[in-house]
This record gives sequence, structure tokens and C-alpha cells, in this order.
Amino acid sequence: MALPESHFGVRQLLAMVEFREQFRFTPVMTSNSIAVLKHFVRADMGITLLPEFVVAAEIADQQLVAIPVDHSLLASGEAHMITRLGRHLSAGPHKLLQHLTAWMRAFRPAG
Repeated sequence: MALPESHFGVRQLLAMVEFREQFRFTPVMTSNSIAVLKHFVRADMGITLLPEFVVAAEIADQQLVAIPVDHSLLASGEAHMITRLGRHLSAGPHKLLQHLTAWMRAFRPAG
């Protein structure tokens, strides 16, 4: 198993799962590069745990397969775009927000 470094949000969620379930993941490799983690799996060296949107292109190209993990803590991850209260987004950030909302299923409102 290969996992992201501890400062990644997904690794922090995994640490909460470890605490709740009272076990430890024992990765053979940790990396601060998502590309390295994906290559690790494509090279058939093992598995990794990442959000599905991170590997959406590889799943669509059938390079990788995502196996859902059903755990309430892993489903609790959130992403936010932060701006100053009352400030209107300029064209660039507004387009980015539209792109993320349309393209990334993980950033769409539930329902």
C-alpha cells in the first residue's frame, strides 16, 4: 500500500479512521506526489487510497479501477473555495468555481 504524506487531507481522514477502528495502515511507501501514487498502482506494486475525483481520468481511460470504501469518516471530506465576506468573485475565480462545480462530482452539492 502507498499513501499520501500526512499533510494531505485524505491522509488525515485515514488517521481518524485508524483511531476510530483501532488499527494502523502500514504503507510500504508514502509520497507527496499524487502522480507517484497513481504510478505505484499502475505498475501493479500495490494499492492506494485516494478520492475518486483524483483518478477520474485514469478510471475513464480504464488504467485504474476505483473500489468504493464505505466508511462514514471517509465520506466526510469537504472542499471549500474561500473569499472575503461581501467580495464578488472576479471573472477568473468565478470561472474556476463553475468548472469545479460542473466537472468534479465530489464538489457538487449533495442530492
